[in-house]
Amino acid sequence: MSTAVVTESRPTRREQFRLRRFAWLLAGLIPALGLLLVALESDLGSASVPDYIIDRDASVEIDEYASAQDVAGSSVSFDIAAVEELQRRSVNPCPAAGESPQVPRDLASSTPMTCRPYDDHGGIAYVVAATAFGLIGAGIFLKRGNNLGLLLLLAALTDVAGGLTSAYALKGLSIKPGSLPAAHVAGALGAIAWVVLLVLIVPGFTMRIPSGRMRSDRWRWLERFTFVAASLLIVTQWLHPFLFGPVANPLRLQWSIETANTLFDVGIQMWMASLAIAVIAPLMNAWDWTSNKLRARAEYPAS
Repeated sequence: MSTAVVTESRPTRREQFRLRRFAWLLAGLIPALGLLLVALESDLGSASVPDYIIDRDASVEIDEYASAQDVAGSSVSFDIAAVEELQRRSVNPCPAAGESPQVPRDLASSTPMTCRPYDDHGGIAYVVAATAFGLIGAGIFLKRGNNLGLLLLLAALTDVAGGLTSAYALKGLSIKPGSLPAAHVAGALGAIAWVVLLVLIVPGFTMRIPSGRMRSDRWRWLERFTFVAASLLIVTQWLHPFLFGPVANPLRLQWSIETANTLFDVGIQMWMASLAIAVIAPLMNAWDWTSNKLRARAEYPAS
């Protein structure tokens, strides 16, 4: 009785060359985008960003706007349409940090705010760290053929690209309105970079340790579940009244703030459930229940 031997096909030299070129291209993009970010933020070093005041007693970050807009009994009104109008008029209400905002008189009552300094990403140190992270990932991917290295490389690239597009949109839409083309597109991309990072971590990275591949198709359902959660977060982020920071979103729907918050919370809870399962499953599989000890290697059950 003959048995068939299954051998794993290896990439040809041409395929290896393409893989190397692809990986080093991605690795080279990280410092290139990082230096663009540093150059952009050097121009924003003395800039100021609005912090909208929803309640008279507290300055609220705009990311918390959804839960704070309709504060019961608040004597301060807030109108997102007024912020959009500021963007349409290419008006930056904050000349410098610490100074009083300069809001057109017809909008002043609808956009109570203070001004805060722009927070950069860390300058050259951030670029060096992100580049090193990407190079380590590229090395793991090319030397060992492990897809975990590619995920590390993509994570570093996503983080830098997200920072660049966010800073670009913040300058073009809020700090120096109308100064940069396609700032809304950059804002839409920058607003979801953190969601892409979550997906690269779970299910991407966590479920492929240590070989870089899924051990069994049995766990594909968890990937699909996580992608549903990420899709919900992306949609909610894109349709939220603010893309991020003080940047009003032109794509926002006229839905209630409570609905936006609820959908966002559902997406976050789904992703956290995915993370918990992705971490606990291999540990449960590696636990020796007879000796109550952890085996040397934790993997996802194959069947």
